[in-house]
Amino acid sequence: MKHLRYKLGFMIYWLFFAVLSVYSAKDPGYVINPELIPFPWLALVFVWVLLAILITSLYLVLKPVFLYNSVSRLLIVFAISCTLTFTCIFTMNTDMPGLYYIPQNFLLVTLLILSISVLYRGARFIFHTISGIINAKG
Repeated sequence: MKHLRYKLGFMIYWLFFAVLSVYSAKDPGYVINPELIPFPWLALVFVWVLLAILITSLYLVLKPVFLYNSVSRLLIVFAISCTLTFTCIFTMNTDMPGLYYIPQNFLLVTLLILSISVLYRGARFIFHTISGIINAKG
């Protein structure tokens, strides 16, 4: 049952960004006549596949974190997420079509979630270490 909830969470995460990408695909960016630009179906499918690849890689690497409490894998994914996010930020252009921003938004949200997870695990480790020292003395 735990595996099913884990997979369902990643599917919902993909679905959220898939719906957001459909909404963003309606924005053609800065063009003179936006009503003449056709809906970018091919680009939308490409973004869906890209998001699926990114989420699948997160799923495959993070799976042991939740099942076996592997902090090292969480830190590796956090470092990769930081690298990808900052690469997207430094190479970003403005006035692009809406689909251009979806991978960057995905990476920013993922980085935020991973940051919260790393901070939580770090605080939990510090709390357990301090409580162990206090219990050893008393």
